[in-house]
Amino acid sequence: SSRRGFAGGLMRAACAGTSFESAEAVGANLQHVIGDGANLRGAMLQGADLRQAHLSDAVFDGATLRNASATQTTLARASFVGASLCGANLRGAALKGADLSNADLGDADLREADTEDAKLDGATMKNARTSARIRSERG
Repeated sequence: SSRRGFAGGLMRAACAGTSFESAEAVGANLQHVIGDGANLRGAMLQGADLRQAHLSDAVFDGATLRNASATQTTLARASFVGASLCGANLRGAALKGADLSNADLGDADLREADTEDAKLDGATMKNARTSARIRSERG
């Protein structure tokens, strides 16, 4: 397998600009990580704890973040194209300018998330919990 794993996590680690492409981090503790601009394309982050992490401009294209916790996480301008965020808790996350095109946000919690200028083209939001503002942005 070409996947790289890191057991346990990187709590409070500084890893801005680091590549974790195709990394295996299921259930990892990534709280408070400073990973602005990190490459997480295709990473397996199912059930990962990303609470209060700083991941602005990070790339999560094609990544799996099912049931991940990203409350109060800074994800401004991050890219989640084609990512799976089913059941993810993004409550209060800063998603300003994020690209969620073709992402699966089914059952995700987006209440109180800042989605100003976020791209939601083709995103699936079945049963997602959202604020009225997100619903109006999607038409």
